[in-house]
Amino acid sequence: MKFDNAKTGIKRIYNAEILSIIAAIVAIVAAVLLVILGSVTKDGQVNATDVISTISLVVAGIIAFVAYIMNIVGISTASKDSEDFKNALYMAIGAILTSVASSLLQKSSPGFAGALQVSENIFEMLTAYYVINGCTNLAKQIGNAAVEAEGKKTMKLFLTVWIISIAVETIGKIFERSSKTQVLTIIAGILAIAALVLGLICYIIFLKLLRKTIDIL
Repeated sequence: MKFDNAKTGIKRIYNAEILSIIAAIVAIVAAVLLVILGSVTKDGQVNATDVISTISLVVAGIIAFVAYIMNIVGISTASKDSEDFKNALYMAIGAILTSVASSLLQKSSPGFAGALQVSENIFEMLTAYYVINGCTNLAKQIGNAAVEAEGKKTMKLFLTVWIISIAVETIGKIFERSSKTQVLTIIAGILAIAALVLGLICYIIFLKLLRKTIDIL
């Protein structure tokens, strides 16, 4: 049994995840610079560290956007061979729509925009869930018990780390919005960095399964 579309699609998802890891690393470095050095200013002038961090975050955003498009294309291609990837595509589209709606409502209805951001996180988690499930089922269909077992293990690890990441990110945002002191601002920044690191761990866990699935198809 051949799954040429699935293999091609998963390769694209794999490359997209590598780009996402690069974007996450750049974002983590920028966030660390902002937390550690961002408050240092002289005579009211613009801090060079802030400028560098902002540019780094913009670059990370561009890389992440390219990775996002590659991911969608990969999922779409793989969906021709797997119902799981078709479901993943629906979830990815849902994530895009909620992200756009959240951005548009950020100023006029921040509360609703925040709820949409939570929905976006759930859609993204479900997208990854279906991709991992798709890899696991493909391994099962071709009789590769080792990768099938790896897929089940990856699912448990990924969901655990992802849920923790969302919780840390949410707490960080609460601190940021209620921040009235420098200490709370720093805590919010540290929690944001922690969420980015946990997100990076998710990417790495995900990446290992994708690579193994590509090798057996």
